[in-house]
Amino acid sequence: MYSRVFTILFLTAFFGFAQQDNSISTSKIDKIEELLISVDKRLIRIEEAQAYTKEQILLNREDTRDNRTTLLSIAGILLTAYLALFGFIYWDRRTAVREIEQENKILKTKIEAFEKIFKEIANGKTLTNELLQNYGINTV
Repeated sequence: MYSRVFTILFLTAFFGFAQQDNSISTSKIDKIEELLISVDKRLIRIEEAQAYTKEQILLNREDTRDNRTTLLSIAGILLTAYLALFGFIYWDRRTAVREIEQENKILKTKIEAFEKIFKEIANGKTLTNELLQNYGINTV
């Protein structure tokens, strides 16, 4: 009950004051409308700027993804090249070592043969072609 009375008194007082000074209120209303229009224009510009910013962010994300895939591709190529280089170095080393090992085996067998020949010479045998040929040394 009291709220109805209070509402009626408030409305009559508000509209009563508004009707008393009609010329001031219309100029104020015009200024307020102009301000609202300018605020609306600013809000529209802000919304356009936000849309443009979102669009640029999405483009930057796509560029970042492209850059990331490019970087991963380059890293993969470099890793493959390094692995191929290390594989070639290992293979070349094994090949060079294998040849040296074969030469080393031949030299060891010849040294062992000479040791045996020298032992037989020390035991009193004379150095002959037959003795050398027995141990695989050619005298040609």
